Amino acid sequence: MPKKETNFAGAVGARLVRLQEILGLTQAALAELMEMSPQALANAQSGSNAPKPWKLRRLHDEHGITSDFVYFGDVKGLPQWIAKELAKPVAVVPTTKGRKKVA
Repeated sequence: MPKKETNFAGAVGARLVRLQEILGLTQAALAELMEMSPQALANAQSGSNAPKPWKLRRLHDEHGITSDFVYFGDVKGLPQWIAKELAKPVAVVPTTKGRKKVA
């Protein structure tokens, strides 16, 4: 069972960023796929809000990404290659503005 999230929208946003990287999409391409404006996706990725469930439909249809993963971090049901990529450690490096950047 996945761990309980203390910041739901922030966790969803982090997963969307990671999926974007794994799928090799630009933010604009992911926004188009999810039928969102780039600004709405940027807001979701920054943790301001979580996308509505119907915005995940094409992500599932085209890439097999489940809403259970996006919302709750549950990797069961994801394509195996995506689950393997998600299991790899992600390097975190400091940036010049004092924020951490995922490399």
